Amino acid sequence: MISLFRNLGFRWKLTLPILVLAALFVALGLSAIWAVNNVESRLIRVSQELLPQSSTILEADRDLYQALQAERALLAGVDFPGLADDQTGNMQQASDRIAKYGASTESPEGKALAADFARAFDVWKRTSLENVRMAAAGNAEQARQTSFNRGYEEFSKARGLIDQMTELVNAEAAQESIEAEEDANASHARVAMVLGVGVVVCVLMIAFFPGL
Repeated sequence: MISLFRNLGFRWKLTLPILVLAALFVALGLSAIWAVNNVESRLIRVSQELLPQSSTILEADRDLYQALQAERALLAGVDFPGLADDQTGNMQQASDRIAKYGASTESPEGKALAADFARAFDVWKRTSLENVRMAAAGNAEQARQTSFNRGYEEFSKARGLIDQMTELVNAEAAQESIEAEEDANASHARVAMVLGVGVVVCVLMIAFFPGL
């Protein structure tokens, strides 16, 4: 190889190492672009998909608790205008928000949890509204017993599914962060390798070029 290089003209002796360095830096540039695009896509998914989903789930959780509080207030005989509307309105908002999450998530597990929530929520919703009707009809004590026993178990089941959705979204965001860090570390390793090869080529040029 050295003999072949020695027989080349001065122009090629100078050009070939430069071409090698140029190829290395082109590869480095393409690798950097790929790494940046990959990390950017992960950050975009976190900021534009996972964070809004997390916010939507938390808001549904809040709505669910507000619906429960409105039910308990009605069963306690609190006479406040619009309290019944608060109960049904918060129920609808909680249902709509989880349905929105189910439609937006790409995770099959997330879609399954949203569907399970819809079923569990409907069960609790029927019980809660029936409790309010019983209390209005004069059976407040029976309504309270149902609310604090079977009703609360149904509520907790729906609430537990919200917890699982929150944990799933958090896990997805954490995984994106881990993979983005791995991409960045791999990019750093490629940069170090290319720079190392470039240094070796330069050293060889300095060492051997004058004698060739």
